[in-house]
Amino acid sequence: MNVNIQPTVDGIAEERLHAFAMQLADSHLRDEEIRQLVERESSWAHRAKLLNGQTHAYDASTRLLADLRLLKWTVRADACGIELQSPPHPRLKHKSPGAVAESKQHRGCRTQPVQSASRGAQSGKRFTG
Repeated sequence: MNVNIQPTVDGIAEERLHAFAMQLADSHLRDEEIRQLVERESSWAHRAKLLNGQTHAYDASTRLLADLRLLKWTVRADACGIELQSPPHPRLKHKSPGAVAESKQHRGCRTQPVQSASRGAQSGKRFTG
């Protein structure tokens, strides 16, 4: 899933946030480097006089982007804005159609006794409403 974000900051905060997102887009960044980047930006935001009351919004935006990046989201930043791409679902990685069918069959074998018991139970057949 791709999500275009439009932060509510403007001016220098918007420019700096965009530059920060471009840094986060580097896929070679390690988790510790990401944490250092966000701490540097947070420190700058609380010292900067040019944010015109946007300190907390800027700080929250940078922390959110960094947290998502740490959760393996992909960050893309270009002239059009900032885009986030969610990581692939772990269960859907590299499964062929045959592997999916086999997984469904295996799951069906495991749940068959429970399904049979629930179909035969009186409480499952009678609706009291």
